[in-house]
Amino acid sequence: MDNSCVLRVSHLSQGFKTPNGTLKAVDDVSFEIKKGEIFGLVGESGCGKTTLGRTVIKIYDCTSGDVYLGSRRICAGTEQYRDKIAKARRICDGEIRVIKENQSLSSDEKSKKIQVLKKELNDSIQKYKSEIRKAKADQKRQRAIRQIQMIFQDPVSSLDPRMTVKEIISEGLIIGGERDKSEIERRVFEMLRLVGLSPEHASRYPHEFSGGQRQRIGIARALIVDPELLIADEPISALDVSVQAQIINLLGDLKDRLGLTVLFVAHDLSVVKFISDRIGVMYKGKIVELAGSDELFLRPMHPYTRSLLSAIPLPDPHYEKHRQRQIYDPSVHSYGTDKPSMKEILPDHFVYCNQKEFKSLKEEYPT
Repeated sequence: MDNSCVLRVSHLSQGFKTPNGTLKAVDDVSFEIKKGEIFGLVGESGCGKTTLGRTVIKIYDCTSGDVYLGSRRICAGTEQYRDKIAKARRICDGEIRVIKENQSLSSDEKSKKIQVLKKELNDSIQKYKSEIRKAKADQKRQRAIRQIQMIFQDPVSSLDPRMTVKEIISEGLIIGGERDKSEIERRVFEMLRLVGLSPEHASRYPHEFSGGQRQRIGIARALIVDPELLIADEPISALDVSVQAQIINLLGDLKDRLGLTVLFVAHDLSVVKFISDRIGVMYKGKIVELAGSDELFLRPMHPYTRSLLSAIPLPDPHYEKHRQRQIYDPSVHSYGTDKPSMKEILPDHFVYCNQKEFKSLKEEYPT
């Protein structure tokens, strides 16, 4: 794997049990985030953005797929291996049935062929069971998760009202084993200054601060353990519009000063374009388009991305008067036999499409 890659998500799926079966909130998602990059994840409410972030940080145990932090696998699902075992059993049963019905074979020949098939099946099952054990062991790795921190959407409920700001920010250090009180205090004061607060705020409680200040406290809490990856889960959606720009600018400044690597989750494409280096567009649990920030806005290729972009209002009354909304209709796709997958249309510009759509896009956007 590329040494510059901090996070690699490979075929990640996250499902939840419901009375009507399993609901897939994230469905076969793959992407990489490089060191020092802000990767924006955008989509409408309910598309699986937040679930994906929570799965990466292991708030949820992933159903299937893998997540790598650097070269370490920190999340691993077992469903794909169980599916492979079930598939191997079905194939073996079918082949045994064919052998038994073959009148040209003697009983001894049938018995030998069946024994060979059962041995192959048993070897496959043992191999997949070994992968399940490895996945469960990797899933239990908790120390690596300290290298991923999260900024939560709601700055009110994410802070303990009974703890002072100093206790909130220093909690990660203490859990990590730091016992020197003077060092803890120094680091807390340093973090407060870094996010635009003062050391005098350390002795206060969360209810004494505004929404924007609370979010700054949440950012300081995440940064104090020097994480390799920061997950920002819609960090401005619960804030006043006047404060949103301050928090976005703060994150941009921190990225430049500290070399932060960020997974930025939001539903506002304009905000994501401003802060992100690359953007992934999610729809119903899948990433349908992935490209550089400027490239995505210049050449949106998937119909859903075009629909999202057409909904962005601009402070221009003449433009707004004639702006045409594009409504995304999933029925435009014909995925009955020609199944879709992520395909590279232009360099580093990927679209979720089938072979027919791929050919059409290549003709529309020649390299």
